[in-house]
Amino acid sequence: MSVDEPQVHRRPPKSASVLQVTPSKEPALSSPTGPTRSDSRGVSALVRNSSKYAFGAIVFLSFLTRYWKIWDPAQVVFDEVHFGKFASYYLRRQYYFDVHPPLAKMMIALGGWLVGYDGHFLFEKIGMDY
Repeated sequence: MSVDEPQVHRRPPKSASVLQVTPSKEPALSSPTGPTRSDSRGVSALVRNSSKYAFGAIVFLSFLTRYWKIWDPAQVVFDEVHFGKFASYYLRRQYYFDVHPPLAKMMIALGGWLVGYDGHFLFEKIGMDY
């Protein structure tokens, strides 16, 4: 370099700026199940797997409690008188007037249509047999 040129400070190449990790000289802590591997957040594989199992167990129990004996009773119950009647009207394409927005009743009618319900059962009173 000549004396007249300004000195330019250059950054070192990226490979030189990467922090190199060297193994420590301390003995590794051991667990009864063997050494655990951690991800970048420090969460061990055992914790990640146990949370997946816990989530699966909760989902299984929720389905079990929701659908346990869903067929019992085999009679019309309280809300089915109202919502079943309006879903039947939709499936039969019969006019009726209701002051409430129709989205929920249309969704119930869609569910009935998907399982093959034709809309001819009259939901007239509580306790009727299907």
